[in-house]
Amino acid sequence: MKDRICIILIGAMLFAQGCGGRTAYPVQVAQPGDYDLECNQLESEMNRIRHEVQAKTGQKTTGDLTDTALFAAGLVIFWPALFFIDLKNADKVELDAFQSRYAHLVNIYVDKNCK
Repeated sequence: MKDRICIILIGAMLFAQGCGGRTAYPVQVAQPGDYDLECNQLESEMNRIRHEVQAKTGQKTTGDLTDTALFAAGLVIFWPALFFIDLKNADKVELDAFQSRYAHLVNIYVDKNCK
């Protein structure tokens, strides 16, 4: 009986662990029409990306503090809280994609001799 309960609890924990975190939705690095953009449109898109990164960076810091607090609470008070820690690093994936897109746009900007 004890073994059966342990197996069920371990299975439930593994299942719940798969739900931890949110799914990343990274931006597509090279988008159709990028090479057709004018210099001012490239600048506008690069500014938009900078704002997105600033917003994500603030969000990421908050998420890290939340994860740390949940981990501490899970160890000391309530171990099921450990299942709510974001383990998928969605923000990092999205930030990396924004960085790659920005570099792609800068290359186009330079190739077009924009100033």
